[in-house]
Amino acid sequence: MAIPIYLWLKDEAGNAIQGSVKVQGREESVELNTFHHAVSLPVTEHSGSITGICEYLPIIFNKEIDCSSTYLYRALVTRIRAPSGWASEGCIILGRLTRERMFNSGDRMLRVVR
Repeated sequence: MAIPIYLWLKDEAGNAIQGSVKVQGREESVELNTFHHAVSLPVTEHSGSITGICEYLPIIFNKEIDCSSTYLYRALVTRIRAPSGWASEGCIILGRLTRERMFNSGDRMLRVVR
């Protein structure tokens, strides 16, 4: 039997988006049925040398319809984003104005600083 994936989300105001999970320790999370994400690194066929930058494919998940479904659908349709700084380690979500300033600067290089 597969181990379920539990997802905790927050809305644009930082409030928890409630799922329907009742499992102890995972209450009100969203249970995912499937989760897919991939990273592609182009390399030469002969030597295996890296020929480009990583390409990150979108995160795709499936879930049953529950109390979070309405919010998630609205978020996708209206492009609502999670609050700034709310993500797991290694992922930074910047506020909308910061993202716009970065985009408008013309700089397309990203430097990850720990």
